[in-house]
Amino acid sequence: MKSSIFMLPSSDPIDTLRSALDRIRILEAEVLKLQPTLIQSEKSIRVFHLGRLIRIALSRVLFFKAESNYTRIYLTDGQQYYVSRTLKSWTDEICNTRFIRCHRSYLINHNEVEELNRASGEIRLTSGIIVPTSRRFQKTSIRSIFQSSSKPSHLPTAKPECAVHKLSIKSPLKCN
Repeated sequence: MKSSIFMLPSSDPIDTLRSALDRIRILEAEVLKLQPTLIQSEKSIRVFHLGRLIRIALSRVLFFKAESNYTRIYLTDGQQYYVSRTLKSWTDEICNTRFIRCHRSYLINHNEVEELNRASGEIRLTSGIIVPTSRRFQKTSIRSIFQSSSKPSHLPTAKPECAVHKLSIKSPLKCN
């Protein structure tokens, strides 16, 4: 008779079933202990504001707006934070999340997009705020909005869903 890791040496099937149920209960208790840790592991950002360090879940962020070397962060509950960081630094930090660069000055939360008007080049967010798109970013932002919404969310993706792409310009001039 072959023995398995999961089988107990007991010959009574009822004892085997009871011990299996006990192990299942122990595993369920361990999972319940780990659930708060999983909830806290939601992707977030840290913001220094008025001498305090504030942790903000990315799901609460409506959009980022660049203002020179500063960024204004708009949250879904109406709060705003003015931070001394460039939009590019935020883009690099949250690139693998569902944020879309639709304009040179805007980085929006994909989940907050309600409507996209291609004629006017504007995106309406669920809060009613209208964000402009630029010709430079319009094609990638449209593609990422529609591709992301058509894919099932439970399937893994091969590439990160970052809509920010670096443009490279190759110079035709050659130095001798």
